[in-house]
Amino acid sequence: MTTFSSTALRNLSQLLRTEDDLDKVESLKEQLIKEKTAIDVQLKSHTQTQLDRMLESMNSLTMCQDDVKTLKENVEQLDSIAVNSFGAISRYELINKISRVHEVFTQSTRIADKVASFHDELKEIDDMIEAENYNDIDIDSEVPSLLLIHWRLNKFRDFQDQIVELSLRSSDDARFTVKRLTSKTQFTVKKWDTLLENIISGLVESVKVGNHGLVVRFAKIIEYEERHDARISTIKEVLQKNEADVHAGLFQQIVKGSLQHRVYSRDYKQFFLTKLKENVHETFHNCWETFAHSNNIFEILDNFDWVFQDLSCVQQELSKLVPPKWDIFKTYYDIYYAELHLLITRLIESEPETAFIIDILDFDNKFQEIMVNEFKFKKSEVESIIGEVEKEQLFKDYLNLLVMMITGWMTNLSNTEQDVFRNRITAPETDSEKLYLLEGTKIVFQMFTQQCDAASGSGQGKILAGAIKEFSTLLIKRQQGWSELVKSEVHRLLLSNNPELRPPPKLEGEIVDDSVPPGLIEYLTALANDQMRGADYTEAISSKYGSMVSKKYSSQIHEDLENVIDGFANLAKECCDALIVMIFDDLKVVMRKIFTKEWLNSTFAQQIADTLLEYLGDLKHSMNSYLFEILCEEVVEETLLKYLDNLNSDVKFPKDPERFLGAVKRDFETFYKLFIQFLSQDVIEEKFKIVEHFMDLATEQDLDQIATIWGSTVQSFNDIKIEFLSAVLKARPDVDHADAKLVVPKAKEVQQRYLTDHQFELAQSFMGRFNLSKKLKKDYL
Repeated sequence: MTTFSSTALRNLSQLLRTEDDLDKVESLKEQLIKEKTAIDVQLKSHTQTQLDRMLESMNSLTMCQDDVKTLKENVEQLDSIAVNSFGAISRYELINKISRVHEVFTQSTRIADKVASFHDELKEIDDMIEAENYNDIDIDSEVPSLLLIHWRLNKFRDFQDQIVELSLRSSDDARFTVKRLTSKTQFTVKKWDTLLENIISGLVESVKVGNHGLVVRFAKIIEYEERHDARISTIKEVLQKNEADVHAGLFQQIVKGSLQHRVYSRDYKQFFLTKLKENVHETFHNCWETFAHSNNIFEILDNFDWVFQDLSCVQQELSKLVPPKWDIFKTYYDIYYAELHLLITRLIESEPETAFIIDILDFDNKFQEIMVNEFKFKKSEVESIIGEVEKEQLFKDYLNLLVMMITGWMTNLSNTEQDVFRNRITAPETDSEKLYLLEGTKIVFQMFTQQCDAASGSGQGKILAGAIKEFSTLLIKRQQGWSELVKSEVHRLLLSNNPELRPPPKLEGEIVDDSVPPGLIEYLTALANDQMRGADYTEAISSKYGSMVSKKYSSQIHEDLENVIDGFANLAKECCDALIVMIFDDLKVVMRKIFTKEWLNSTFAQQIADTLLEYLGDLKHSMNSYLFEILCEEVVEETLLKYLDNLNSDVKFPKDPERFLGAVKRDFETFYKLFIQFLSQDVIEEKFKIVEHFMDLATEQDLDQIATIWGSTVQSFNDIKIEFLSAVLKARPDVDHADAKLVVPKAKEVQQRYLTDHQFELAQSFMGRFNLSKKLKKDYL
């Protein structure tokens, strides 16, 4: 009631929203009364209909009860008549026995007649089979007597079944006679089976050539056999459930004449399936043997169109010519699937090379796609013909073989190119732009691209991503090998140039060969250039093959190749660093003279600039332009660091600040003229800011301003260490130890305050690499 009231109130609130609606109450009332009247009429009509149906059902129930009662009375009446009839007929039991004896005589006469004509009947059936040329049934053979032969042979075998069953409850002589009588039947049956087997072997081909009549008649025979096998099986089950002797029960039914058909199952439906499997197996075996004698057994994978054609014929045509309950397409599909699985397994067991593994996986993928797209399977219904576990193992085998094969290639290649790098008998080759190069990188990426093409041909992202991942790992390992060789060769050169660094001989009198082949700079340049080429190749591979796969595998490919690109960049940087080490090792003698007494009026800076110009001039024409620009910037930074590193030599600036400033300005004007030939003015001035700060720190007379100058220095070079200021103060003749002890803490506080206030804006600079010697730290800080 509450629900009804709520509904009514809600409806009223919809009708009476404003004061003006109150004037419409009467009209609304009339409208609602009309609607109620209409609903009442409909409800009354539906109620009457339902009531009529209930009454009709009750009447029907009453009639059924009457019918059941009448039926019961009639059955009782029939039972009474039967009892009275047995009593009314004199000697009823005797007459009944005589009737049964007569039935036995009649049945015996029938059996005797059939026994007498047994061999003649068998001969006629045999001749009919022979007339059909049973051993050579072609796909377009009509076999017109097929149904007649089956009917006669079936009746003949039914009779044979019956007499064999009867003989089981007869004397030994009778059993022997029956056995001898039926001994030749097996040969005719074998011919019949051969005829059917030949039809089965060409069943699909018969459909293809339009010989549908033969297929339909064959299906009718198998269906008939299946039905009658089921019938005798049911009879035997019933006899067995009644706890009777099955053979005794069969004997009685045969004698009475109630069992006129077969006594034993013939299993022709199973015969059909067995022969079908054997025939398909033989077809696949012949296919294998054909390609086994060729140079490449794996060509068989490109010659399975007939499989899909057969299955299509079965699905589109054969399924319409046989009983639907056979689900003939599933039968054929399961048989073909099993044979394909066995054949693929044999191919896998032959330990194929990587390219053939790809072909196998590609065929498996193609098979599943055809089943889904052309045969309308659901994806969940199609299984891999390799097998999921076997497929995963095959994938692992492919990657293992790929790694083993490529490792062998790359090991041999690396040994060869690294020997060339060490011995440096001839200059490196150059490309069309006259830039140095090493052939190894190009060869490696040719191999990489070949394997990627092969893997992508499989159409499976997992295979392509796996191949790229393994190759990426080998490329990174190759980069590491080059990195170790670069370090080793540069170390070898430094030992040759700096005898004081060589370790003593292990044996007294041992002569150590410290000769180093020339051309290391050229080969380092070639190696650096190759890293840029490698990065470009890798980027192209990432772009090309990453777009071929799903997002999942695309991300994996890009991630793996990004690591390779990073490796190329790092190795290129190591080559540039090695070049800088070699260049400045050549300049170490003149560099050490900076800030010495003879420096003030020297041309040391010009000597340094001339040497750098010679190196950079050669590298400009033989090095990748992007790398050369990076190298030049690092040369500028290294020049500044080496120049200022002389503060670690316990030097003292001249007492006359003007002479000191004049010498420094002279040097860096010389350096500027050099570097402006290779770098932009902005880049040079940005790095040269440290010189301005250095000169201010070295000459400012008001020590209270040192902290302010240091603050400006920190703004330009966030990661500069306070040790730099300490070294400058140590070199100033006008600042003693006590003064420095006061200035440095204030400057350090200014630096710390700036770093804290700008902690999210800080950047690294080359001055972060400046370190004060341990001796100065100990003595001065």
